[in-house]
Amino acid sequence: MHNITDIANYFINKEPMNKYKVQQLCFYYVGWIQVFEEPINIKNPVFVTSEHGPMNASIEEEYIEFGFDNITKIKELAKFTNYEKFVLESVYLTYGDKVCEELEAISYNTLPFLEVYHTKGVGYPIDLLSMKNHFKNIYKGLK
Repeated sequence: MHNITDIANYFINKEPMNKYKVQQLCFYYVGWIQVFEEPINIKNPVFVTSEHGPMNASIEEEYIEFGFDNITKIKELAKFTNYEKFVLESVYLTYGDKVCEELEAISYNTLPFLEVYHTKGVGYPIDLLSMKNHFKNIYKGLK
């Protein structure tokens, strides 16, 4: 089972990025991996609403020393299955070329984020089932 920071490290290994961009990429990974894998193989996949889009406390804590700067060092990379690598690479190819502000704007418009942010506000968990359904609907639209 992976920690969410294992996922974050995978993306940071691709390029140095700030915590906001890595948060968003991990949010998309958790959404997309749920479409195809049950149960998901992540220990702490919960994201909460924030002014900067979905945020995961474990990612925030792991990279707090970098502040708003790019994260330039990671612990060793976890081993992923071929399927997990496929989803990681797909997320990176789809969203990795965007700056953190673009990714925040995209996540702000996802139904799972909006449901919580507009009804409860900042600091509330985004429902994993809602994320799964949202990304599953996107996938169905791609077929």
